[in-house]
Amino acid sequence: MNYIFEGRREDILKKYMGDFDIQVLDAVLNDPFTKSSNYKYADWILKKLEFNSLPLAIEVLELVKEFDRVGKNLEIKDINQYPDVVELRAAIEDYGSKSQRKKIESEAKKIYEDNRVLIVKPLSHGASCKYGAGTKWCTTQSSPGYYEKYTMGNDALYYIIMKDFDISNKFYKIALHKGTNMDTWYDSHDTVMPPREVDILKVGLGKMANKMIEDDYNENKNKSLKELFNPNNQESIVITDNLFGTRKKLTFKFSDPFLIDTQHAEINFKIYLDDEKIEDGRLAIMYRTERDGNTLYTDYAYVPDDEFTPPVEIKSLLYTNPSFGNFDLNSGNVFKSYCNRLAVNTFNSIKNDESFRNYVLGGKKSWNPNRSSYGFTFERKGGLINKLVDYLDSGKEGNAMDFLEDAKVVKTVVYPHGTKKYVGKRGFIEPKGYFSSFFASASKAGIISYMRKNKKNILVKGPNFEDFKKGNLVAL
Repeated sequence: MNYIFEGRREDILKKYMGDFDIQVLDAVLNDPFTKSSNYKYADWILKKLEFNSLPLAIEVLELVKEFDRVGKNLEIKDINQYPDVVELRAAIEDYGSKSQRKKIESEAKKIYEDNRVLIVKPLSHGASCKYGAGTKWCTTQSSPGYYEKYTMGNDALYYIIMKDFDISNKFYKIALHKGTNMDTWYDSHDTVMPPREVDILKVGLGKMANKMIEDDYNENKNKSLKELFNPNNQESIVITDNLFGTRKKLTFKFSDPFLIDTQHAEINFKIYLDDEKIEDGRLAIMYRTERDGNTLYTDYAYVPDDEFTPPVEIKSLLYTNPSFGNFDLNSGNVFKSYCNRLAVNTFNSIKNDESFRNYVLGGKKSWNPNRSSYGFTFERKGGLINKLVDYLDSGKEGNAMDFLEDAKVVKTVVYPHGTKKYVGKRGFIEPKGYFSSFFASASKAGIISYMRKNKKNILVKGPNFEDFKKGNLVAL
């Protein structure tokens, strides 16, 4: 239906072509918000513009974006019922309570202020939108993704607001993105400023303002490491809710991380099988960070709680848990990401342990199918595998093709001169390799075996045949 919206754009363009400069029309009609909202606000914006002014058009457009965000909460929800921009602005400002505005303001750290300039560091997406309003910065879009990208790990954003400039000056707001290896400065149009412009700006800001930015950045450079070992952090990681096909849930719980010094930390650690605690202790972590401050190299050892008696012996496996190497401190929620790595690494250490597997399975037998195996669909609820079980239980004797013919998967055609051919669902088939994955999986599971007789590989019951019939064979 794009042609309908393009037609709407062309109609609006023709309607207002003689009233506004092409730059004003372009700012309104080509803005990503206007396009994504299918031009439903464009006619109102241009109708209510009192002057042929690009800055005013941008200002009204930003106001309408805010209306689109909060309009459902206003008494008048149809923008066409607002007689002018003043009424719309008043309605939106009334909605934004003082407590809400104070909350957003509290989510920005004031770095520096004098009578010419205000420098803030937005600590939330909401604060980024407030202090970056009127710019084209991606960090002020409705989605928080870009803001999170530019403030992850050791990255930080600083917004420089020039009090004496109005919105028509592209330098009235400037964004500084500080990373580990470089700084990038953006004007309000989201254009990267060249070195000469940056040098002039720094001189204009003065030594104190520049120093305050650097001091704040250096103070918080290792914030991700502090966040990782924040003692208030807690995380529960469910590895699987169908462990070894038993419908049992395996959960790892991490809590109370503690940063001991510049090389050591601890995290409390528990393992649950459904609601039963099967291990309790803590992880003693030895770490170091690379020079860039973003990469953490970590080794850890498991220290069990001596007062807890586990129902199954697995702590010896946890003692020798290997290091999982480097970890990116820019990985979103660093504590959650780190615990995920710990949980997966620990599970890989215990999942193949016989005592652990036997405890979970409660005496059932198990086998390990390949990812492509039929084994994940082997159940005692009908299907070809159960026809094979019934075939062997009936005392019938034959090879793979004999069984498939008995199960009516293939038909045999015998020509008058004695030639024998097989027909499957899609026509003639070659018996060698037909349904080979199925028979290979059944053999690997121990449901069937083979016996050589009369130059044929005869199907016979395997060592796990009876367990499968009773539902006691689990595909891991």
